[in-house]
Amino acid sequence: MPLHFPDNRYPGVNAHLNSFLLQPDGGWESFHAHFMNNVCHELNSLLHGDYYVVPEKSLQRQHSENAYALGVSIRLIPERHYPGQAVTRIELLFPDVKVNGSQQQQYREQRIHTLQSGVVLIEIDLIHELPPILPAIPSYLDQEANASPYAIFVSNPRPTLSQGSVHVYQAGVLDHLPTVPIPLTGSDDILLNFDNVYHETFRASRLFSMLVDYEQLPVNVDRYSPADQQRIKALMDEIARSAE
Repeated sequence: MPLHFPDNRYPGVNAHLNSFLLQPDGGWESFHAHFMNNVCHELNSLLHGDYYVVPEKSLQRQHSENAYALGVSIRLIPERHYPGQAVTRIELLFPDVKVNGSQQQQYREQRIHTLQSGVVLIEIDLIHELPPILPAIPSYLDQEANASPYAIFVSNPRPTLSQGSVHVYQAGVLDHLPTVPIPLTGSDDILLNFDNVYHETFRASRLFSMLVDYEQLPVNVDRYSPADQQRIKALMDEIARSAE
């Protein structure tokens, strides 16, 4: 009998769910929409002053009618002059932008344009089965040193693109997703707990818990490192014992 729970039994990203979603027609688009809407809700509880947040078409799908493809933009609206100025952009990466081809090229162009316009770009990469979008980042797929399956990149093009910075926040297979400083304008920032966002996304849809059977190994479990496969199996044993 399948072993299901309504809540996420992983500390952070659920490897069972993540592996299933990354299959063709596995439902990544639906997860993407739920996750980005929860990013909006979390940000709305944190923003202050003249900042506000709005869901917008993803930079990854600028030429698509895909209704699931959301990005999140934080804007500054001084003196109520709507729509205000975009200051920060958040994207949850789709698998196909990490594969060489037209989708990757289009996204690279959009991300460069975003940074050139002075907007901070935050990219959430949970696609452990493909190389990182940024070439300087260690590849988990190739089992490079200091690589992790999940990462969040904060690219800040201020004061200029050439003088800006990139900060990388990584998470292992049994780690909580990090709490990340989100730059706004000047010295303003807020702390966004991506782990809260992920767990709320898991709870918000019955589908995600239905897709996870802790009695079965994740599909394509070999896409995780040997050490992480052992960690996943140990967690499954712990979950099974707790259900007895």
